[in-house]
Amino acid sequence: MNAKYNLGWSNTFSYKGAQLYFLIDGKIGGKIVSFTEAYMDRAGVSQRVANARNNATANNLTWTSPQGDIYPALYMPDGQLAPVEEYYKSIGGDINASQYVYDATNFRLRELSLGYTLYDLFGKSKNLSLSFVARNLFFLYKDAPLDPETSISTQNGLGNIDIFSLPTTRSYGFSVSMSF
Repeated sequence: MNAKYNLGWSNTFSYKGAQLYFLIDGKIGGKIVSFTEAYMDRAGVSQRVANARNNATANNLTWTSPQGDIYPALYMPDGQLAPVEEYYKSIGGDINASQYVYDATNFRLRELSLGYTLYDLFGKSKNLSLSFVARNLFFLYKDAPLDPETSISTQNGLGNIDIFSLPTTRSYGFSVSMSF
């Protein structure tokens, strides 16, 4: 589950009293498992299942049971037709969740701040700095359909597992600092 490489790059650009700071970090490698997607597929309420049903209707794909019942169908990876509902119940109920393992490689803009320092505002070497700070703004790259840093616990063995986890918090704020 752990990334093979963890990378980060931060830089500050300053011009007169203004500063622009950013932090980009990323991870290369590792895996993430989404039990949320598996559960939603099994229950038939995911967008993936809806798309499969719509595709079956649009392309007139049907599967007929031995009793003569007709169901919307899809092509399985082996090329055979299967009923949409049964297919997703089957793969969504697989305890190994192999259909829901994704590459956790990602790069994101972790932090961005824009600030201005008023030098000698309160006397010699007494400065006031004001900054707007934003964290977890967006992904520059990610292959998984969810945040690869999702975790159900802080224990080492439970990282990169998603079971209806809350999304990563994006935050905005202001910083005021004074130096004397």
